[in-house]
Amino acid sequence: MHDREKQTIRVESARETDLPQLVSLMQGYLQFYGRQHGDEEVYQHAAYLLDHPQEGIQFIVWLDDEPVGFATLYFTLSTLGLRRSAILNDIYVAEQARGGGAAEELFRHCLAYVRSNGYAGMEWATAKDNSRAQRFYDKMEAKTGEWLHYTI
Repeated sequence: MHDREKQTIRVESARETDLPQLVSLMQGYLQFYGRQHGDEEVYQHAAYLLDHPQEGIQFIVWLDDEPVGFATLYFTLSTLGLRRSAILNDIYVAEQARGGGAAEELFRHCLAYVRSNGYAGMEWATAKDNSRAQRFYDKMEAKTGEWLHYTI
């Protein structure tokens, strides 16, 4: 990778032509969390969101012309907010691109999307042992919520 100071960072909504690059990034994310899915399965999931934008949207962050990360927002309803809410289900930047501002730009883009579209808010979770992500969210001025997150 060349000098980061000269690189242009941009975030765009994923398009059908981006699916091969998006699948590659999603595979990196899945590997980070020790999960495995075939490329076709991941492709179908991303394509589903393109065909069903009311359910979610994916963004890709680019350094110049290289895709280096992605984020996925899923939409749900909020009884407390009495409107739709967004769940930042995934945010991932490839290791070689970390520390150069791509994650910040991607996060800010998601937050701006949520705010400009009138969502009740944006929520997410991260692994308890992912201290790097926690430091990132602190840097982005995020606060831990009032609710405990459970899974089954």
